Amino acid sequence: YCTVWCKRTITKRSYSVKLSMLSHLVKQPLRCVRPSSYVRHISHKHDFDQYCFEAVKTHNYEGFLAGLLLPAQFRGAYYAIHAFNVEIATIKDQVPRNSAQAGKIRFQFWKDVFHQIYFEKKLSLSNNQPVAQALNYYIPKHDLTLRWFERALEVRFQDMMTPADFSTMDDLEDYAEYSQSSLLYLTLESMGVKDENTEFIASHLGVCKGILTLLRGHPVHQTQGLCYFPREVMKRHALSSRVALKGPTTEAEASQLKDVVNDLASQAHAHLSKARELSLKGLPPGAHYALIPSVGLSLYLDKLHQDDFALVEDSNTHFHNLKLQARIMQFLFTKKL
Repeated sequence: YCTVWCKRTITKRSYSVKLSMLSHLVKQPLRCVRPSSYVRHISHKHDFDQYCFEAVKTHNYEGFLAGLLLPAQFRGAYYAIHAFNVEIATIKDQVPRNSAQAGKIRFQFWKDVFHQIYFEKKLSLSNNQPVAQALNYYIPKHDLTLRWFERALEVRFQDMMTPADFSTMDDLEDYAEYSQSSLLYLTLESMGVKDENTEFIASHLGVCKGILTLLRGHPVHQTQGLCYFPREVMKRHALSSRVALKGPTTEAEASQLKDVVNDLASQAHAHLSKARELSLKGLPPGAHYALIPSVGLSLYLDKLHQDDFALVEDSNTHFHNLKLQARIMQFLFTKKL
């Protein structure tokens, strides 16, 4: 990987949100609120657990495989958290481009769900949404922090309103931190892990995963007329928006595109390396289970390097999944990222 552009020391930063752009969704300052310690009896728990399980299996198969290897007592909350991510991540694709109001209503629904769970202490009896019911059960059970759910909502809403709008690498990392690291923080909480060093590890792994997720999705984004490459990185390598969206037609353009991908992959690799360095200090009991979803990151980085940073879809998903399972088992045995 390129080692020049990534020389700057990477530490856990204080990520900021452009709240002014979300004022019509989030009208109050963000609060780090936890629910009181109560657990409601929910009928049909099996139903919402199964719904979350199937949602993650359908939309995030790697995350689904990771969840299967968790101890049984952690799986329900894990799949509920990731099913929530599926729900908000797919809103943008389910509403027409020219109908932002429909998307706003969907995001407002989730904002109302969290208000009911955290402040009214009960979910509306008319709310039969299975993921909302699952969160209504697992949030108080595991004392999950509202802040992490709010951050995930914010960044997905922002992406719906102004998609692919990254000026700098910091903007991309903010997006990755809010969309991916937040899920890891919630997973750690659901397992009762409260450790600052492990949170730093989760932060870096989440940023790495967020960057790689956008790289992996680039072929699909192209068909939607979207490009998530930061403009400053494109400018550095003279890559035009046309080439990023339509693909290169000359060797020079292909080289420019690979240089941009190399920069992004190098930044992701730097975050992964920092997470590995921090993990050498040791992980508290059970923390390694929360990090299982990040084990496959090195596989995609290796594939990018083997493909000379060409963004091609992996046609042999079965072989990839076998390698992923082997890597996860190795991680569970060695506890080394």
